[in-house]
Amino acid sequence: MMLQVWRLGRIASASQLLNVPSEELLPGFSAFCGRLLPYQDASKIGYLPLIPASPTEPCVLDEEMKRLVNTDHALGDRWTIITGDQATYELAVAIRDKHREEFSNVVLLLGGFHQAHNYVKAICKIIRDSGAEDLLVTAGLCLKGTANKMFGDKADYYQTMHAIRILSEAMWRMYWEAFESWVADKDTKHWQEGIENLVQKLLENKTGTNEQLEMIRKAQPQLATLNNQMEDFRKYLDNYSTAVFWSNFLDMADILHRFVYYQREGNWMGHLCESARMLPYLTAAGHFKYGQQSLPLYLSEMKKLPISAPEVHMALMRGAFVGRRATGAHNAVSPDMLLEQTYNADAKEQSGLDGITLSEAARTKWVYTKPVTASISAELKSMLHLTTSNPHHESGPTRVARDAEMVLKVIAAIDTNPFSATMTALVNISTGQHADPVK
Repeated sequence: MMLQVWRLGRIASASQLLNVPSEELLPGFSAFCGRLLPYQDASKIGYLPLIPASPTEPCVLDEEMKRLVNTDHALGDRWTIITGDQATYELAVAIRDKHREEFSNVVLLLGGFHQAHNYVKAICKIIRDSGAEDLLVTAGLCLKGTANKMFGDKADYYQTMHAIRILSEAMWRMYWEAFESWVADKDTKHWQEGIENLVQKLLENKTGTNEQLEMIRKAQPQLATLNNQMEDFRKYLDNYSTAVFWSNFLDMADILHRFVYYQREGNWMGHLCESARMLPYLTAAGHFKYGQQSLPLYLSEMKKLPISAPEVHMALMRGAFVGRRATGAHNAVSPDMLLEQTYNADAKEQSGLDGITLSEAARTKWVYTKPVTASISAELKSMLHLTTSNPHHESGPTRVARDAEMVLKVIAAIDTNPFSATMTALVNISTGQHADPVK
């Protein structure tokens, strides 16, 4: 619902259907959520010693799991929750199942960051050669080499996420434009006025966050009615291949937005629901290790948790599968992302591993002392109040204006609205080239 409200707010000023007399723009989706949702306290993050060996070696991972179990027992915890990427998750499941007595109280989670990154690459693979790369280059969002990298196997997570956000917003605007034409001779009075009032209040941003959230809650019937009409429009598009293709892209992008949203809010059921929705797209992109192995196994195990480990299930429902580096709103991330932002980020700094990798002695010293130095650094930042949450980078007026301009440039690079065209063939929206018919 938050995503739908945000999208309506972003297109309100250009809409012919919504009468919202405001030139204001909502910030990016994460900043919009951070503006409305309540603050949460920072997590207590501890650092264990590193093992200077590959985590995908069975003996190394087995030893690490034993050490984590012993640490939790020493802290008085009955259960041990371990998060890993796809490779370590599958291996950890095999080790746990082989040594059930030793690891009977171990619950294994699939890392949200690696899952989202893999899904981002799946989206790019599915829309590759559709004209998306050329659109991003023509709009000035990136250079040709960067576009090729984003749609390849070495895609940078943050860079590609930003590109998908811009592209999906441009496509959503064109989708709404086509919807407005289609719905012109239909009844919209049941939802139009209520949504116009809601969007107007959100753009003005003069009321408190609780009042704005209450307005969103009260607008649910109107939003549901609008959704029903948009579903009818979607069925109308089913005969047009290009429109179906880009409608599917919007579905994929919405799943990604909601998945990140639920991660940031620590919403366990939302996290599982969006994970399940990723499955067909991961499989379609040929990402079988996630789409047909790790993720189905993960979802199956999590479905059993209320019976097999009710205490863990309740903790996850309270948000125990994510952490926050600083007090703030809408800022939780999964443990594998926390690892990227702490250990891995430190390793790439001037004082990290990058400058000393040729010296075995220095490298070993860094590995064994890192937990201590990281803990001291975290405590020092806390004492100096350096961990307070800053305004989201998407909320600044310069960033909001720049993103809006980029969306308009992407739209300008498209000759024909794919949701308005009545061509039955699948068409590259950048070059106009038709795909060969399926025989």
